[in-house]
Amino acid sequence: HQASSASVVTIMTALYFAILDPADRDVSAAIHDLTGGGATVSIDAIGAAKTLANSVACLAPRGRHVQVGLLGAATTLPAQVISCAIARFS
Repeated sequence: HQASSASVVTIMTALYFAILDPADRDVSAAIHDLTGGGATVSIDAIGAAKTLANSVACLAPRGRHVQVGLLGAATTLPAQVISCAIARFS
């Protein structure tokens, strides 16, 4: 039995998860607002360049990113992702 999107959102909200749709808002800014400064850890299990960029941008200073989803062979990391990652560790 497959749960509907609405029921998944209801369950996640009841468990205090924030549902952030990148089509509706700036995910990184929303995470910084929700956490009071950024996430301690981000995990990307999708492997898309945009998801990686959002995952790194949402980190607090000295936060850690875990890349589980593999980026495609033709994928190059945008310079902003690298710059953002370096800035988080400064």
